Amino acid sequence: MVETRRHPIFWAVVPAAQAAYVLLFPFAFNLLGHVVGIISTSSIMLAAWLLGMRAALFAAVVAVVANSFLFVSTGDELEVALPGAALAAGLFLVVGFVITRMRTDKERIERLTKFDPLTKLANRGVFEKHLQHMLSTGIRAHVALVDVVGFRVLMETFGHEVGDEIVREVARRLESNFPHALVARVGADDFAVLVQAVGTDGDFAARTLDAFRVPFMIGGGPLKIDGRAGIARSPEHGQTSATLISAAESASRAARRLAAGWAAASPTHSRDSAARLRTLGELRQALERDELRLHYQPLMDVTSGSVVGFEALMRWQRDGELVPPAQFIALAEQTGLIVPLTDWVVNEAMRQGAEWARVGHQVPISINVGAKALASSHLETVIVQAVAEHGVPASRLTIEVTETDVMTDPVQSSRTLARIKELGVRVAVDDFGTGYSSLGYLNELPLNEVKIDRSFISRLLREPQTSSIVRAAVDLSHALGLDAVAEGVEDAATLERLTLLGCDRAQGYFIARPMPADAVLPWLQRFVPTPTVVSGPVVAIPTSPEESLVPTGTAREVKVVTVLVVDDEPSLRVATHRILAAQGHNVLHAATASEALRICGEQRGTIDLVVTDIFLTDWRGHELAGRLREMQPNLKFLFVSGDPKGRDLVNNAPFLAKPFSKQQLLDHVGAVLAA
Repeated sequence: MVETRRHPIFWAVVPAAQAAYVLLFPFAFNLLGHVVGIISTSSIMLAAWLLGMRAALFAAVVAVVANSFLFVSTGDELEVALPGAALAAGLFLVVGFVITRMRTDKERIERLTKFDPLTKLANRGVFEKHLQHMLSTGIRAHVALVDVVGFRVLMETFGHEVGDEIVREVARRLESNFPHALVARVGADDFAVLVQAVGTDGDFAARTLDAFRVPFMIGGGPLKIDGRAGIARSPEHGQTSATLISAAESASRAARRLAAGWAAASPTHSRDSAARLRTLGELRQALERDELRLHYQPLMDVTSGSVVGFEALMRWQRDGELVPPAQFIALAEQTGLIVPLTDWVVNEAMRQGAEWARVGHQVPISINVGAKALASSHLETVIVQAVAEHGVPASRLTIEVTETDVMTDPVQSSRTLARIKELGVRVAVDDFGTGYSSLGYLNELPLNEVKIDRSFISRLLREPQTSSIVRAAVDLSHALGLDAVAEGVEDAATLERLTLLGCDRAQGYFIARPMPADAVLPWLQRFVPTPTVVSGPVVAIPTSPEESLVPTGTAREVKVVTVLVVDDEPSLRVATHRILAAQGHNVLHAATASEALRICGEQRGTIDLVVTDIFLTDWRGHELAGRLREMQPNLKFLFVSGDPKGRDLVNNAPFLAKPFSKQQLLDHVGAVLAA
């Protein structure tokens, strides 16, 4: 804002006005040397200095007229000088008050329209104006869009006052890191930085994210908060403020999937934006043209090998070709078009479920719901209407939501899911482990199952750490009363390991690829095993890359025995239970030696075999065996342990080293029972 007193005209006009006023008295009244002019002009000079040119000119004109009138009326210099000075001073105060009030209001309005009241940073409008000005002058611009990772969760956890403090601190740090750049607040937790492009994208991103390097002090203690940045520069990523900001926004979304916390815009962003607009327009018409399809991928019980449901996956058949979901699902989510698409998926899935039910297949179906659809108030209504229209129980529908989508608005998401679950619909969290990975929300959300992301399952056999993560996810799910489902199973070895880890269900190309609706019934009739007792592996190796077979296995008579599994590892306990139960055995399990003693006492000699870990939390396994043999002398034992020293403690007793495969367990159990 240009101040009036600094206007160039001021330095010429005001002195001229003052000089004219002083010279007026000597020539008009022959009072050369009198002090009237000096006294009166002092207030005019003060007005000019404090309030500017207009105030000074106004005060000068009024003072000349007033002093002249008083002088002519009284003819006495002192009497004229004192009232004249007082009148000039009074006029100065009145004019000064009015002008100050007007200027204060103007500055306040200007601050509200141009600056963020919380951080005192420029707002989005100012940022875009400065960016466009820089581009119009030919200066290469570097833009960073920065946001606080998990800000909404922080607000929900610590309250709005802490959220405001975090925003102010981020603003302060960004201004400190860029003292000569424009820093603006462009959203609730979104900031923009504009500098002249002189360095690399990586240097600019590092300097930007340095604002998050030092932990924030929250509630008297340090809290590590991460930032995320999208970088764009002109002219590579855009030549207007709109295209450059759009490129930075796309880069910021891409940064969510990168460990570095930042991403640069694509050089083809402008062309990509035009392509996305065309795709969006065609996608809007796809619903009307009946171009959307659902393909179905089976979910299998890892113990019995039976199919327990299908996940419905959206496909777009445009001009006779299938468009990959990656090319339109994210775009639909960003634009809000995902809401009517989700409505269509709900109705189509329930319609297909009703069609299968009419031919004797009661098939549960899972559908994916994104953040915007989850926040939609009419999702519950759509489900109720679909259930009523197609006559399919709501219990056959599962809603899958990702961690990230839930955390977009955790309060609203929890309410929506709770209402949907009350209808009988099952709720699953998808891609577990790739989003916020908050342990608290698993307990707070109304969930039925957890789907472990394929990125962990694909590394399950190669990385011991990943195996531990999957085991922990399975154990956590079971501890909360939830089913554990593995995504991306692509070989038999992975499926067997998941069985040992206690996973409940699996999904992936090894079992079957997604298939059109008309291919589901033939697949079910040919490949799904009947519920018989199996003696071999549950799943065979696929016969072709396009499909996998789930054979029925070979049924045989198995002597029903009672087995007690004692292990303080829940995943091993559950896995062993499942494997032995699949053979027709009656399986009991305990976590401690004390619990095992109680169970044996209650069973009154009906237990045939005890499979126990050697290093339990309260006793050693061989000590437990001694006590149990006092109660039941003919009781048989199989000792297991991951510690090589365990073998020495049990001498020549049957021993199985951890980790063991399904077949190894079955072989050892069979040998002990046959002995």
